[in-house]
Amino acid sequence: VKATTVVYNYEFKGWTPEIVAATEDTTYTAEFTQYVNTYTVTFVDWNDEVLDTQTVEYGKSATAPADPSREKDAQYTYHFNGWDVDYTYVTKDLTVKALYGTTVNVYTVKFVNWNGAELDIQEIEYGGSAVAPYNPTRPQTDQYTYHFKGWDVEYSYIVSDLTVTAQYNAVLRAYVVT
Repeated sequence: VKATTVVYNYEFKGWTPEIVAATEDTTYTAEFTQYVNTYTVTFVDWNDEVLDTQTVEYGKSATAPADPSREKDAQYTYHFNGWDVDYTYVTKDLTVKALYGTTVNVYTVKFVNWNGAELDIQEIEYGGSAVAPYNPTRPQTDQYTYHFKGWDVEYSYIVSDLTVTAQYNAVLRAYVVT
């Protein structure tokens, strides 16, 4: 047996010279085949999903798989930034994890009047608040006068595109008949 090193492992090949019946003092030397050690390099995504596994000889480089991608969620868009450990001079088993940068998602908040007429559009980062425009008005009709009463949905914690519509109380108009 010859001890394995970090670089090589050895496999017994035989004896030199060939073993024969002993008729005199003879020294035999063990012969070994030398193999470069190999190590496993595993590339994983942010959620530990295995992207690729490679067997790499000591001192050699692994080859990174194609850049992975990550689906955006409500709050962030993700951008691949590289790998967390060096895999260019392998000396042991490695797990290499994908790293991602983030950008906070921006959503469109549209304020519209009762008839769908656009009053204001704002771009708001995830979790931010929109600011309502001035109190809009609605023209009166022969039958009603309209008083602004507020907005139809909450707009203080934005997590998606949103349309906010003005709401009105209709007050029956009164006429004096003489």
